[in-house]
Amino acid sequence: MDFQSIVDAQGMAAAVLSVERTEEGSCGEIRIVCANEDYKQIMGPGFHDNIIYSDLIPKEPNFEDFCYRCAVLKQHLHAYVDVKAMGLWTDGTYIPLSPSYDNENLCYLLFFFEFTQGPDSEKMANVSMETAQLVIQTCINLRGSENFYEGINTVVGDILKNTQAFSACIFMVDTEKRKFAPLCAKYSKENVSIEDFFTVSHT
Repeated sequence: MDFQSIVDAQGMAAAVLSVERTEEGSCGEIRIVCANEDYKQIMGPGFHDNIIYSDLIPKEPNFEDFCYRCAVLKQHLHAYVDVKAMGLWTDGTYIPLSPSYDNENLCYLLFFFEFTQGPDSEKMANVSMETAQLVIQTCINLRGSENFYEGINTVVGDILKNTQAFSACIFMVDTEKRKFAPLCAKYSKENVSIEDFFTVSHT
C-alpha cells in the first residue's frame, strides 16, 4: 500500500502510524511511518519517516490507547482534546488501515488533525448519538438517585459497559495533602478489586 500517496491526498496535517501488537496483545511501539508536508511542518526539523512518535512529542496514554483501538481493533475514532503540553486543542480523526502482510504484529492507521487555540463548542457538541445518550443517562442516574454511592457506582458501571474497558474508576484527590483514594471502581473481570492495584490512600 502506498502510504505516502494516502497522506499527500489529505487536505490537512496527516500521517500514517504503525502500532506494534505485542505477544501479550498490548500496545508496543507507535511509529509515524510517513506524513504529508503540513504534518512535517508542525512537527519541525526533528521529524523523519518511521520515527517513534514519543521522540517528537511527550508520551500520551490517551493517544496511545486511541491508536491501538484504531489500528488493532479497527475502530474508527474521533477525539477533540486539550493538549496541555502544547497549550492547544486538537481535533483528531483516526481511521484504521489494512494490516501489514510482511509483519502480522504491525497494524496501521491514518491520523489527521487540526489545532485550535481554545475549545470549540460546535466541535465539542459533535458527538455520536450513543455518546449523547450515555451522557444524558449518566445525568439522570446521578440526579435521580437518593443514595450518592449507589448512583455513582451505577454511572461507573455504565461507563465500563459502554466503553468496553477493563476498568472504570473514580478517585478523590487532595491536592494540598498530596493524597488520593479510590471512591468507586468497576471491572470487566470477576474477583478483581481496587486493592489489587492501589492501597486505600497514597502520598
